[in-house]
Amino acid sequence: MSLNVTQSKRSVISRFRTGLPNNND
Repeated sequence: MSLNVTQSKRSVISRFRTGLPNNND
């Protein structure tokens, strides 16, 4: 279950990072 939470958090972070305009890595 802990893994599920981590995966969800990672998904949100990944989406947030992708949404950043200055994050063109």
